[in-house]
Amino acid sequence: MRLFLVLFIFPFFLFSQDNIEWVKTEGEITEISSFRAGRTLRWLAHVKYKVENGDVLEGSVEIVRLPIIGGLQSVGDVITLSYAKNNPAILKTVEGLFIFKYGMYFLIAAGIVLSFNAMRRKKPKGTVDSDNEPGLNS
Repeated sequence: MRLFLVLFIFPFFLFSQDNIEWVKTEGEITEISSFRAGRTLRWLAHVKYKVENGDVLEGSVEIVRLPIIGGLQSVGDVITLSYAKNNPAILKTVEGLFIFKYGMYFLIAAGIVLSFNAMRRKKPKGTVDSDNEPGLNS
């Protein structure tokens, strides 16, 4: 067991990328494009943003796209994003992180709740509804 921890778990924490310092800024969407990754359609927003030293850079971030509704942002919108302080070319959006991380869990939970309610309302075969029996409520 110790060998497993030393060989697999410890290097994971040693070389983790979580120590990146992120800087929040605002960027203007200049173009929106889409691409297919496997079975899903993803949208990229090409943005212009200003870094701490005053330089204006261009980059791309993935934006939220809801099925049926579509994208929530359009060209010309200002969005909040974060860039890595030591490498400003690495970007991530702030608004969409919650939906990307936890959206599928909420959909699964909603499906379980709706299925449970439907199963609870379903009556077993062979039961008689006493309200609709003739002659009992006359």
